[in-house]
Amino acid sequence: MAKPKSDISTLVFDPQTASMLAVNMVDTLRKDSAGGIKSGIGDLDNILLPMRPGELITVLGYTSNYKSGFMNWISKQALKEIIKDKTENEFVARVTWEQSVEEDTLSWLAGDADLSITKLARGMVDEKEWKILERSSVKRAITPMWIIGHSQQENEERRRSRPRMTMSDVALALEFICNDATDKKLKPKLIVLDYLQRIRPDPQDGSTKREQMLEAVNRAKDAAIAF
Repeated sequence: MAKPKSDISTLVFDPQTASMLAVNMVDTLRKDSAGGIKSGIGDLDNILLPMRPGELITVLGYTSNYKSGFMNWISKQALKEIIKDKTENEFVARVTWEQSVEEDTLSWLAGDADLSITKLARGMVDEKEWKILERSSVKRAITPMWIIGHSQQENEERRRSRPRMTMSDVALALEFICNDATDKKLKPKLIVLDYLQRIRPDPQDGSTKREQMLEAVNRAKDAAIAF
C-alpha cells in the first residue's frame, strides 16, 4: 500500500490521547489560574475567560463603536502584565493597516499623558503640555509595544505608498521581531490586528471576498497558535 503524501495520522486522536491532553490542559491552567490577559473591566472579566496563548479573540462592531479604542485598552492591560511579571523578553505587537505608526503612538501618548488627542493632532500644545508629552514619549520609548505597519513621515520622504500587508507579511515581521530585531529572543504576549477587512489576501487565499475573509480569520488563528 502506497504511503500517503501527508501523514494523516497527525489529525487522528485516540480516546486515551484525547483524555490525556484534556487533563494536561486543565493541569496547566490549574498551575497558572491567575494567568492570561484580563480586560481590566470588572463586569466583563466576570463573564469573559482570560485571554490565553493560542486564542483568537475577535472584536466586532459598527464603525466608530470603539473597536480600535477597546483593542488599545486591551494592549495596555497586556503591557501591565509584562511589567508586573518583569518578563523582559515579552512584548505586545500591534499590526495596523489603517493608522500610521505616528497616529497609533500619538493616541497612546495622549492617553498616558492625559492630553487632548484633538489638540495634539492640531499641534495646539502649550509649553506645559509639551513638557508632559516629552515625559510620556520617554516612557513610551521603553514600553515593549512594537508596531507593524507604515510611517506617514517616512513614506512621504521616500515617496512610497503604504504597504499592502498580507498575513504572510505579518508572520515574517513577527518572526523578525522575535528572532532578529534585538540581541535577545522575544516572545509576543499579545498580537493585535487592526483591522480584518483591510488585510490584503495572499494569492492562495481564494478568488472571492468571502473566501478571502474566511482565510484571513483562519490565518489570524494560525498566527495565534504559531506565536
